[in-house]
Amino acid sequence: MHETDVMKANTLPLTPVENFNVVSIGEIPEMTVISNYAKSIFFDKKFIDECSCNNVIKLQGFNEFGIFYLENKFEIESEVIRASEPRLDKNLKSTELLIEIVKEVGGDVYISGMGGRKYMEEEKFKKEGIEVKYFEFKPFEYPQRWEGFEPYMSAIDLLFNVGGERARELIKGGANL
Repeated sequence: MHETDVMKANTLPLTPVENFNVVSIGEIPEMTVISNYAKSIFFDKKFIDECSCNNVIKLQGFNEFGIFYLENKFEIESEVIRASEPRLDKNLKSTELLIEIVKEVGGDVYISGMGGRKYMEEEKFKKEGIEVKYFEFKPFEYPQRWEGFEPYMSAIDLLFNVGGERARELIKGGANL
């Protein structure tokens, strides 16, 4: 098999997240959360109830519900602006789109994960007066329901295993920009 054949075999057509139904992924997220966390010390059944009450059907809706839920539990105060809200040029891609979003919300810093180094054109940000900072997540250990420690789990894992107060302490102590 040639390299291009491997690339073709591993390439899936891109579908916007707003088009994915939660059940089309193969499982209902609420059931996954219940089966993994119902016996955790700080499991919050309200998470499941509120998610169900909001009739979350699309993956985008589930993700947004989770973001706002965690924002509340971690006592994060911020304005959330969906990338779809500002009137942006639909033809912009990659670096140009990111720059336009930062400018549209009046920002002067763009924070990216480490993977952004592979594709972002930093000189374009600099030319527009936008500083680029990279965030490298470094897992920190905390008690989990199961034996041992599994890094790179979700914020829900942290919250349901140690509770809101301890999770906030760990997060504030672990940010690394």
